[in-house]
Amino acid sequence: MKIPKTKWLLLAAAAVTLFLWTARESFQDTASVQGPPYGNTAASATRLIAIMSPSMLTSIKKQVGVTSETLSDAEKIKIVYGDGTNSSPIAQVMSSFYWQVYKPATSTITLAQLNKFFETYDEAWVKKNIPDVREFLKRYFIQGQNGAAQSGYLDALNTVWGQMSIQAAAAAAPKPEEKKESDKPAPVDNTLMYVAIGISATALFAVLITLLLPARNVL
Repeated sequence: MKIPKTKWLLLAAAAVTLFLWTARESFQDTASVQGPPYGNTAASATRLIAIMSPSMLTSIKKQVGVTSETLSDAEKIKIVYGDGTNSSPIAQVMSSFYWQVYKPATSTITLAQLNKFFETYDEAWVKKNIPDVREFLKRYFIQGQNGAAQSGYLDALNTVWGQMSIQAAAAAAPKPEEKKESDKPAPVDNTLMYVAIGISATALFAVLITLLLPARNVL
C-alpha cells in the first residue's frame, strides 16, 4: 500500500515535533536565579536579605540567634546560609524549591506550584512563617524566572520550522508547464518525498547540534 505523497510532509513534521518535545531541556540558571548554595558569601546573603520582608528578617534572626541591628558580613551569612553548627532554614527551603520545582520546570512556574510545594514541606520554622517565605520565594524564583528559557531547545525549534517552511514553499511553487511527448510516459514526481526526507534530516541535525552545545544562560 502506497502512502500518498502529500502525507510525507505531515509524517515528517509529526516525527520531528515528537523528537524535539522529548529532547526539551529544563530551566537553566540565570543572573537572577542561581542554584545552591545560597548565602554562603556576604554578597549573596546581602542580596537575599534585601528581598525579605521585615517580619521574615526579624523571625529568622531570632531563629539563628542574631541580635544585631546592623548586620556584619558573618551575621548575614549565618542568617541565610548558616554556620559551622547549623544550616539556616532559608538556604534549606531555597535549595528544596530549586531542585523540586525550578530546575525540572519546562514552562513558567506559577503560584499554584509554589503553594503545592508548601503542602509537603514540613520544616518547623518555614511552617510558622509560610506567608513570608512564600513571598520571599515568589520574589526570587517566580519574578526572577523571566529569561530562564530552556537552553538551545527554542533555537533548534525555530531553525527546524524555518527550514521546513522554506523547503515546503519551494516544493509548492508552480513550475512552467513542459511540452509532453505523446510517445513517452509522464515521469513520476518524487519532489514531496525528497522534501520530507530533507526536512527530517535538517531537523535531526539541528537537535544533535543543540544537544552537543554547552548550556547557554539567557539573561
